[in-house]
Amino acid sequence: MIKNMVSMTDVSVVRSGRKILGPLTADISSGEHYALLGPNGAGKSTLMSLMAGDAHPTSGIADVLGHKFGKDDIRQLREGVSVINQHLAETLPAGSSALETVLTGKKNVLAHWWDQFGPNDEENALSALEMVGCRHLAARALGSCSQGERQRILIARSLLVRHELFLFDEPCVGLDFPAREKLLLTVDDLVRSGTVKASVYIAHYLEELPTSLTHAILLKDGRISVAGPVEDILTDENLSDLYEVPIRVVRNNGRWGAFVSR
Repeated sequence: MIKNMVSMTDVSVVRSGRKILGPLTADISSGEHYALLGPNGAGKSTLMSLMAGDAHPTSGIADVLGHKFGKDDIRQLREGVSVINQHLAETLPAGSSALETVLTGKKNVLAHWWDQFGPNDEENALSALEMVGCRHLAARALGSCSQGERQRILIARSLLVRHELFLFDEPCVGLDFPAREKLLLTVDDLVRSGTVKASVYIAHYLEELPTSLTHAILLKDGRISVAGPVEDILTDENLSDLYEVPIRVVRNNGRWGAFVSR
């Protein structure tokens, strides 16, 4: 088992002569589940792209799942990372059934061909749908499912092959309250069962964070403002500094919330 899921030392990303991330140093170990928070333009998506192997650092040392950037085949890294975001939900064929969509996760492709899969694959896909509460949707076209259902089907797609690192990029965007709560409960169940070994979760609102988080990273102007255990990081002082408005943080039964204080 890989212990150090992510290790980055003095990593920076420069685009068109402008530094958009870093330098930053971060480590994520197995069993750790991070919230990644920051204002728009803080570098959250860029950092997650590095973790997914979809972008490369301009400088510094980056290692994800034991694969070092600039030295190892990053395609092997991508086989161990699962990304759940709205873009993927919109890219997968709307006419494919939920079952067919989950099956594409075996080879991380967008389209489905039956000759690539056997009976065991189909049963495993149905089991993955069961884990996220969507087995009853197996025959339904992806495009006819609600946005919340599609997001949970994407999680089932990721479960078909047991990935080491899960990256949730604003999975609650556009969801109504019941769909959001079902999604968060699904994430919590998968984390607590040990199915999801490590994760990073981007959100704009504290109310969209699962209760299973263990740590948090706050990004500001491309650099890490603070990072550490979630209870130590999601405080009035830290979030007020991050967003540059006076913020009051509340927590109830493990769920987080925040509002501007007067």
